[in-house]
Amino acid sequence: MALSLANMLARVKRIVPTTTLDTELQDHLLERMNYLTTLDTFPFQEGYQSATLASGEHSMETPDNFATQRSLVLYTADSERPLEYLDPSAFDARFPNPSNNDAEKPTYFTIKVAEGSYYFNCPTDAAYTIYNYFYKIPDDATDITVSQLTEMAKLTLIDWAASDGFRDLKEFDRADHLERSGNTKLAALKRRYQLSREEGARFISIREHFNQYQGY
Repeated sequence: MALSLANMLARVKRIVPTTTLDTELQDHLLERMNYLTTLDTFPFQEGYQSATLASGEHSMETPDNFATQRSLVLYTADSERPLEYLDPSAFDARFPNPSNNDAEKPTYFTIKVAEGSYYFNCPTDAAYTIYNYFYKIPDDATDITVSQLTEMAKLTLIDWAASDGFRDLKEFDRADHLERSGNTKLAALKRRYQLSREEGARFISIREHFNQYQGY
């Protein structure tokens, strides 16, 4: 059975012998989940948004939980075309006043992080659908957000949160032991994720591969 946030917190409480740190232990889970996302770009961080870029517009807001960009794809009825990213200085040098350019189908974009907006190289000549693939800032830990984590990621967070709990109790030896245990699980998690990005990756946790492994 997949671990929910309540299951994860219950496990942490079983490890850490205290009845006075319930709020702190849940906070530790959230803080460690945020920390985990700084170590690599894991699949559970991937976000997707479909948005409409109105006719005559040359800018669009980034998603509320936007962290970094993966790709922007301009969709029409007969094609999907990835837009080419330019860093802000290169974009501004090439397109100093994009709103003054002739209206057409955009080709380039940049991101003005401080403004929370995408800017395109020209106003659009029609309304377009933009498929936005990005990495997102982790939301507060809830059953919904935790359900996006792999089980190995959850076990890593449990060890780390318990480690933080023992630090609250000034039991530093036990805290260090659990920190190392979480780090070991993290290494396994990263190895598995790296393998999943290799061409032809196969895992027996996927039913069809398990059946082949068993000779079915």
